[in-house]
Amino acid sequence: MNGSLSTRFRFAIFVVTLLSACAGGPRTGPAVADVDYTLSTHANDEALRFEVTVSAITADVCINKEIWPREDGSWRGGDGVFDVHVGETLYATTPDAPLVGHCVSIGDDCVERVSRGASVTAYLRYEVFGDPTAIATFETKTLTYNPVVNFCRPQGQEARGWRNRHDLR
Repeated sequence: MNGSLSTRFRFAIFVVTLLSACAGGPRTGPAVADVDYTLSTHANDEALRFEVTVSAITADVCINKEIWPREDGSWRGGDGVFDVHVGETLYATTPDAPLVGHCVSIGDDCVERVSRGASVTAYLRYEVFGDPTAIATFETKTLTYNPVVNFCRPQGQEARGWRNRHDLR
């Protein structure tokens, strides 16, 4: 009977340890498109702009502000983040807006935070890619946008050792 009790006790300790290991803390790292968040784009020819919407599904997600459109419909620059396909023509973002560098602030100043169940929408003016009138004349146009979307750290948590621009708060 003592051996049986000892085995049960060990098994109970094992189960408690296993369950506590699985509980984990807040999710970190990259979020998965169409699982953790959705991304949609829409061409608005009347306003001569693309509208970009990110919706968080499973948890709060954060997008680095260096690759998120500014309030005025421009953006901070850098190649390969936004491209527009219009007919056979590829319009890349204009090279006169280089990526300035890493966001140096620690915290929410560097990220666009999208709370779970919420959406955030921004827009990019057609002129960021070239002649806005020429882009608007085509019925079919596709904005390609590949943001780095990560799970946000809980608000109020210090970003210790923050070195990587994609280590988002």
